[in-house]
Amino acid sequence: MRFALLTIFLFYSQHVFNQDKVITVGLQYKPIVPVDVFNTGFTQVIENNITYSVKQQFSFSGGMFIRRGLSKNWSFEGGINYVKRNFKLAVSDDNLNLPFNDNFSIIGYEIPLLALLYVRLNKLSYINAAFGTSIDFFPSNVGGLSTDIDYIAVRNGWAQSGQIQKLNE
Repeated sequence: MRFALLTIFLFYSQHVFNQDKVITVGLQYKPIVPVDVFNTGFTQVIENNITYSVKQQFSFSGGMFIRRGLSKNWSFEGGINYVKRNFKLAVSDDNLNLPFNDNFSIIGYEIPLLALLYVRLNKLSYINAAFGTSIDFFPSNVGGLSTDIDYIAVRNGWAQSGQIQKLNE
């Protein structure tokens, strides 16, 4: 009996530290924090004495992934994520003394496809680098109604692609 348990443990532990032929399914949550480093945090346009500004707020992405080990050092990962980006809209007209503020969200769905490379650091630790592409879908336009102003933001297309690179330890 002890020999069987030891054999099962050794067989299982070999799969824990090796990515070869392993399928992993999991959930993920990623906060989206507005950062001005990439000039994505604040946008302002002044036209006909009317100031329009949009500022990104704290947002999030959540979903699931499936990862398949291809070899000892390579894996493939795919999944689907629900992405909700929150923004604050401000419109001011100095001539009419018309300040307007509203919050709106852009909902999207992301399908990432990644190749992961694992590099062994020591006996039990790995670092991985991932690179790939993603397809983002936007199901609808964004709009809002209030007593002061009505607005709509029309999307240029219902899908767009992007590139993904990340480094995990």
